[in-house]
Amino acid sequence: MLAMNLIVSCKYDHRKIDGLMKDLMQSCRNDEDKNVRGIVSQVRSQLETVESCLFDHFKKEEQFLFPELANIGVSVEFGPIGIALREHRLIKNFLRSLDSLVTDLEQGNQTSFAFLINQATELLNFLEHHWQKEETALFELALMHISNDRLHRLELMRKFE
Repeated sequence: MLAMNLIVSCKYDHRKIDGLMKDLMQSCRNDEDKNVRGIVSQVRSQLETVESCLFDHFKKEEQFLFPELANIGVSVEFGPIGIALREHRLIKNFLRSLDSLVTDLEQGNQTSFAFLINQATELLNFLEHHWQKEETALFELALMHISNDRLHRLELMRKFE
């Protein structure tokens, strides 16, 4: 079996984060359950997991993949890298909004469940478009111009950082 390279690892992250977001949204829909505190605690934990996975994913791209693409001439300010970096900032804004809504829930504002589901749905839709752009532009550029051996080494370097 081949070792996972950086591109495969990033694609795996996309699928994992999609699943985590869907789980979080499902937990929010259980707000009619009698144990609202338990649900809010679960949602907080799920959001922290999503945030952690996203930040690890961004680091993987921003510290390992994007510099490699820049080395082959892909513009960091414009084009697919610039777009991805701007979208990473937007995703972080979404996460701050979700965090604020969960804080409202923790303080007893149960109407925040509906807002949280809406924000989470918007984030999931945004992520799906973001992933599609990465996979069809950035990752394809990397696969065309960076050797598979180099992509494997980048993934190993990332793991031992």
